[in-house]
Amino acid sequence: SSVDLLCPRLDHLRELSFDCRDDLSETEPNLGDSGALSVIACPALQTIRSLSLPLCGVGDETARAIARADFPELTTLNLGGGHVGDLGAEALARSPVAKTLNDIGLWASAVGDRGIVALVGSGILARAEVDLSRNYITDEGARHLLDLAIEEVKKLDLASNMQVTQELSSRLDAKFGDRIETPW
Repeated sequence: SSVDLLCPRLDHLRELSFDCRDDLSETEPNLGDSGALSVIACPALQTIRSLSLPLCGVGDETARAIARADFPELTTLNLGGGHVGDLGAEALARSPVAKTLNDIGLWASAVGDRGIVALVGSGILARAEVDLSRNYITDEGARHLLDLAIEEVKKLDLASNMQVTQELSSRLDAKFGDRIETPW
């Protein structure tokens, strides 16, 4: 494949970003999980610091592969606009890569309550700016944030998770101030 030919030349690459918005097909992503898995499997990417696959149609399979991969220097991960759900968020939260990330984009994906509970439990919210806007988080999942101390949230975006009530949004705003963006 073209990735196999390109892989040996990527050994000094520190940032990798795919712009999938120029997709020629309205219905099929131009990368998807299969393409992302080929890229992630490239051993030359072990020293990558930033991996950005927004709007590329990636899902839980890609997130789980990143969680299993050896990316000890990865600090920025953007899988937004895809299909990463609770399984992918849980895998990332439990993985060694969670300890190095300081910026995570899972916006406009399929993350729900189980995913945010896993992220809360992992401690990653204290270290990373996390964008979970436009997902499927409800009061049930967001309520777990109230158990955190203010210093346990660096920056969290929950905007447009319209299943979080205005009452809970107000409580989160009062507790975390500008560290959190809520739906209301």
